[in-house]
Amino acid sequence: MSWVGTGRAGAAGEVPDGALVGVPLDVAAGRLAGLLRERRPDLVVTYEPGGGYGHPDHVRAHAITMRAVELAAGDGAASSDTSATRADGWAPAVAWAVAPAAALRAGYAALAADPTARAVLSAAADDRRATREGPLEPPDPAGPLPSVATDAPGDLVVDVLPVRDRVLAALRAHATQVQAVTPLDHPDAVACYALSNLVLAPVLPRESYAWAPGRAPAAPLPLP
Repeated sequence: MSWVGTGRAGAAGEVPDGALVGVPLDVAAGRLAGLLRERRPDLVVTYEPGGGYGHPDHVRAHAITMRAVELAAGDGAASSDTSATRADGWAPAVAWAVAPAAALRAGYAALAADPTARAVLSAAADDRRATREGPLEPPDPAGPLPSVATDAPGDLVVDVLPVRDRVLAALRAHATQVQAVTPLDHPDAVACYALSNLVLAPVLPRESYAWAPGRAPAAPLPLP
């Protein structure tokens, strides 16, 4: 992966051996389909087609997930137990992670206004580009948005504050990819973090998801 613009990633010049993008689609999807048939979830969540911000592995993860759902639910020709899955009617709903554009721009603006976010930027002002640790920059609220942005409201919206500690712990677990993970007290951004592009990003107060075409739930989901 390489950064090709602010908040936009693309394929690197060389693809390393074993990279997810190099695995044949039905090989990877077949493995995931087996797990889906075993667990039989009501809902499967994945990236939107652009992979959130264009990361090649994320784009591939979207394609693998969508194909795996087809295979597991008996919609794909390569499925090994089509009759069984069609007979009992099981097919999971699929949601794509999205972010309303207006909320994303508000989150960007919050990082410039929030004193804790400004302190994070100040603490990472030194030139540490050799290790991709700094200097961190604020995002441009009027600039281009990543592929996760959508003009439509989410079909499924989840409040982040009740689970913020777990969200931030998950971000911190990706220590080689994510830095400056910090909770914020702002209505438009409940936390911030930065990827290797060295641009601070907001954790929005609500996570939004859009139903994949043809994969909306047939009945209300048993959400907690």
